[in-house]
Amino acid sequence: MRTLMLIAAALAAGITGAQAAAPRDPVDIVIEHLLKKQIITAQDAEELRAEIATARKEQTAAAAKSGAPVTAKTPVKVSGYIQARYQHSEADGFHDGGDIRRARVVLEGTPLPALDWKLQWDLAGSRRAVTGVSAGPPLTTSTANVGRAQLLDAIIGYRLPSGVRVQAGQFKIPFGVENLQSSTRLELINRSPVTETLVPGRDLGAQGRDIGVLVSGPAKGAEVEYWLGIFNGAGINNGDDNDRKDIAARLTWKPVKPLHLGAAIYDGARGSPRLRHDRTGLELIYQADLWKLQAEYIEGRDGARRKLGWYATAVADIGRGSSAALRYSYLDADRSTASDATACWTVGWTRAISSDGATRFQINYEKNDEQGSDIRNDAVLMQLQTVF
Repeated sequence: MRTLMLIAAALAAGITGAQAAAPRDPVDIVIEHLLKKQIITAQDAEELRAEIATARKEQTAAAAKSGAPVTAKTPVKVSGYIQARYQHSEADGFHDGGDIRRARVVLEGTPLPALDWKLQWDLAGSRRAVTGVSAGPPLTTSTANVGRAQLLDAIIGYRLPSGVRVQAGQFKIPFGVENLQSSTRLELINRSPVTETLVPGRDLGAQGRDIGVLVSGPAKGAEVEYWLGIFNGAGINNGDDNDRKDIAARLTWKPVKPLHLGAAIYDGARGSPRLRHDRTGLELIYQADLWKLQAEYIEGRDGARRKLGWYATAVADIGRGSSAALRYSYLDADRSTASDATACWTVGWTRAISSDGATRFQINYEKNDEQGSDIRNDAVLMQLQTVF
């Protein structure tokens, strides 16, 4: 009777523990113990192993046929970051001081291998993603909506076996390089005035985001990628303000490893008058070992007003976790008006505090040049960032 009980225990351990991760197989431990005590013979041991192996195969086949269970009890990844900033400027009405530029919390999950979701909030920012300074010149202070939490991303995504990804919800519009880059990885503290003023979603003060549906994937191996989306065109946390949907499309090409080329279009309409809201953009990145060049050109039309802008950023690794960056940005917000263009030179230094660069300190100097009357609005900015 004792022998039968031990053999039954071995079978139970082998079947129920088949999926458990352990340094040694529990079945082998029991069988070796039985052999050592001379309770079973070597032939009995081989027969037990064969029967348990068969039972395990049957379990695996049954699990494959049943499919993965859909349950809310899946692990949730929590992450985020904090950016504390200090600004100084001689602009009229501007008060030097510190603020919390961003305080983001991100939740992510994967209920199924092909299904994922993401939620992101900004606990510190307003709809303009700015808590003290306007997105571009002239520099102004603002306290409206400071500290009001905003839902930024609410995404449900599904990846098809072909590699094509379909997602729905609220997320960034696929337009431009600087727009799509995370603020935790920007070489300079602020995005260029061109990006903030002309990129769809950012020109509405919606942090480059909107509500819609997006299809993306590789078009030719890893060299070509595409994004095609339909959006409300009214910004984040808003319903559509007309019966026309906006369309965004982006295509990137990497002909050689260091070079990235891209183009994007946006065809939209704003408000109940359905005013024209169009954008066309070109992008370039050249990444070498110790330096990087990034540039974008954007043309746009809002109603009858035509706009254009471009910027170029050069970044150099200067060693010991430090990098230097220089950017020139040119923006003409109304091509029909003379002497209204603005240019901005930005020079910056970034010091990585953590080995991965996620915790960092940055200092920038922004010099703004107006085509008409010059405005005293140059600025010095410092920012400390940490990621969790």
